[in-house]
Order: sequence, then C-alpha cells, then structure tokens
Amino acid sequence: MYFGTVSQSVNDAGRANPQGVLVGQNESGNEYDPVGLLEFGRTYYWRVDEVNGVDLKISKGDVWSFTVEPYVYPIKNVVATASSAEAGMGPENTVNGSGLNANDQHSTELKDMWLSAGVQPN
Repeated sequence: MYFGTVSQSVNDAGRANPQGVLVGQNESGNEYDPVGLLEFGRTYYWRVDEVNGVDLKISKGDVWSFTVEPYVYPIKNVVATASSAEAGMGPENTVNGSGLNANDQHSTELKDMWLSAGVQPN
C-alpha cells in the first residue's frame, strides 16, 4: 500500500523506488490505520497494488484520494446585533474576522473587539 500527500508520488512509487510513500508490503489484512498521520483539511492519496498469488506478478492499483475535514467550518452570513456598542467596536466584530491573523489568532486590540457602550475595561 502506498499512502501520501502528493498524488504523483503515490502513482509513481514502487517497491524499487518507494518515494517515501510505501507504508505496507505483503499485507494480508484489508485495513490501514494512519494513526497520527492525518492533518485537518489536508488531501491524502492512496494506492493498493494486487500481487498474484501464483507468479507474484504485481498489478498496479488505481490512485484514490480523500480530504480530512477542516478543524472548523466557517459560518457565513451571520448577523450579530447588540443593544449597545462603542463606536467602531460593534458586535459585528465577533463574526467578521476582525483582528484575525493568518493563524486565526485574535487580536487583543480593543478596536478589533465588541465593547458594549458605557463599559470600559480596567
């Protein structure tokens, strides 16, 4: 069995040139558990070759793929409202991505948050 994140490597690999994707050889079972290998949102490719039991001739299998679910699903078209808010710090900042960086980490700047009118942080 060949398993990896690059379709071409999984397709081209063989016993003589495993390209780092040969994960099982001479398997008798019909399952593979990639414990610790899967990353959220990533596409993986796999191929299983058939080995003839009489002459041990290898017949190359098809390459299949699957994508692991993302860690979260973004919710679109959310409208946030509140009874009060400071200017420029409305409830829409809780759902509009305001202040998020490339790693989805939120800013600690007040302008990027929702702050109810009349309440000031210490």
